[in-house]
Amino acid sequence: MISPPFHPMGCLRQMVLISFILGFLTVLNGPAKAETVDYSADKVFMDAKINTASLRGKFVKLSDVFALVESQTNLNFFYVADRIPLRGEMNFEGAGVMSLADLLSMVSSLANVVFQRRDQTIIVRRAMPKSDKTSFARPQFGCSSAWV
Repeated sequence: MISPPFHPMGCLRQMVLISFILGFLTVLNGPAKAETVDYSADKVFMDAKINTASLRGKFVKLSDVFALVESQTNLNFFYVADRIPLRGEMNFEGAGVMSLADLLSMVSSLANVVFQRRDQTIIVRRAMPKSDKTSFARPQFGCSSAWV
């Protein structure tokens, strides 16, 4: 069996078609969103009250929030320093005393991190993009004579 000759325009057509389809699917599904966690489901997070008055109206780092929580509760934070944005600052608009669940929810959305409690330790990691209901295989950009 003889395969058809390779045609460079066929390869270009294939890549343009795949790019168009992926762009169209992105428009339909919207941009990827980070995972969200319902911190109010954790009784410890709901019961702990944090006085955030010292942070109000300031640009604070995650480490400042961690230190504040650790000073007012018996909870400790665990994280891998190069995996979360410790150096970035966020404009904190705290409202005095709030539940730890509300504070974590606010920080989670501002810093793109999520928190999970294990006993007295709060594990911090980067938020993962939400997975769509439909998954698509990664396109293979290569020329195939079948597409020509």
